Amino acid sequence: MTIFKIIPVADFSPLAEFIPSQPADDGCAFIHLCDENTIEKCSKKFFPGVELVVLEIDLEKVFRAGFDVKFEYNPGGSNQYWHFYRTGEQLIPMSAVIATTLMS
Repeated sequence: MTIFKIIPVADFSPLAEFIPSQPADDGCAFIHLCDENTIEKCSKKFFPGVELVVLEIDLEKVFRAGFDVKFEYNPGGSNQYWHFYRTGEQLIPMSAVIATTLMS
């Protein structure tokens, strides 16, 4: 199974050790993720007019590394999204990324 993280192309480096955090993630106990059905909606809401890269993440690799990822409702929301729960400044390792796609 795969999940996705959307980031601006300007923030992406395939040589990075971790996927960079985004402003929507700052101050949260989790990193926001998408499934294939929410990529377009989230990209328009959080990154209007920005050239993006969609990082496809192998969920099994994330679980095997001991990270906590949940599919749950946003507080007060009616839609479910994937959330990567972190301790402190923990980020998703780039080694979990299995594909990248440019999105404009």
